[in-house]
Amino acid sequence: MTTRHATLDRHHATRSSGTILRDLLARAFGALDVWQDRAQMRRGLATMDDRLLRDIGLTRADVKQELGKPFWRK
Repeated sequence: MTTRHATLDRHHATRSSGTILRDLLARAFGALDVWQDRAQMRRGLATMDDRLLRDIGLTRADVKQELGKPFWRK
C-alpha cells in the first residue's frame, strides 16, 4: 500500500459516524436548496412576456422546454 493510500485509510477510519451523518445531511439540504431555486427560476420564466424573454435571449419554445424538465434536472 502506498503512503498516500495509507493516509487516506487512516483519515476515513478516524471520521466519526456523526461527522459522516452531518456531511450527508449538509449535501442533502444543499441539493434541496438547488432544486427549490431551480423550480422558482422556472416559475419566473413562465411569467415573463415575450419582450423580456427576447432581452435574455430566450423564446417561448425555450421556456416551454425548460418548464417540462423535472426540478432535479439542470
